[in-house]
Amino acid sequence: MNTSVLQTAYSSGLSPDEYNQHFTQRAQLAADQSAQNHDEHLQYVPMNKQRSARIEKTYIPSPEITQIVEKIQTRQTWLVITEDWCGDSSQIVPYILSIAKLSTNITIRFLLRDSFPEIMDKYLTNGTKSIPKIIAFDTQDEKELWTWGPRPSQAAQEFLQRKAEGMAKSDNQLLLHKWYAQDKGKNIEKEIGELIINTSHIIV
Repeated sequence: MNTSVLQTAYSSGLSPDEYNQHFTQRAQLAADQSAQNHDEHLQYVPMNKQRSARIEKTYIPSPEITQIVEKIQTRQTWLVITEDWCGDSSQIVPYILSIAKLSTNITIRFLLRDSFPEIMDKYLTNGTKSIPKIIAFDTQDEKELWTWGPRPSQAAQEFLQRKAEGMAKSDNQLLLHKWYAQDKGKNIEKEIGELIINTSHIIV
C-alpha cells in the first residue's frame, strides 16, 4: 500500500512550486462569476490564499522545531493531501512547508484530495475525508513513518466540543480560524516535532 502511495506522490503529485501556481491561478479564476457558478468551491480560494500568504510572510520556525528537523538524517517524503478551498489547509500547509524547508532531507509532494479518492480513502479521520493530511515516508525504503492531521489536537477537540453543544457551523468555523490566528503554529510545531522524534531516532 505505502509503495503505491509514494509512487503516486512522485508520478502524479505536485511540487510546492507547482501547488502554489495552482493555488494562485485558482484564486484569480474565482473573480470570474461564471467559473464560480461552475465550481462553488472557488468562492473560498481567494480568502484562503490571503491566509496562507500572511503566514508565509510572518512565520519564523522556533529554535525547538528547527533543532529537531535539522537532525533528520534520512531522506524523507512528506505527502500533503489537500485542496485549495479547504480553510484548515490554508492555515496549516504554510507551516508544514516552512518546517520542511529546515532540512534538505525532506521533499514535499502534494496530492489534491478529490483527484485521488483511492488514496484519501486510506487516510480517513473517523471515517471522513478530512484534510489536510500529512503522511511522512522514509523515501529510501518507502516505509510510512507517521501521519498527521487534519487539525492540531487542541483545535479539533475545541471544535468538536462546540459542535456537540449545538453551535452553528459558521460561528464554530469563525472561532476555529481565530484559534489558528492566536496559536501561530505553536501546536503544529509541537505535534510534528514529537512525531519526528518518535520515528526518526532523534535525541534532543
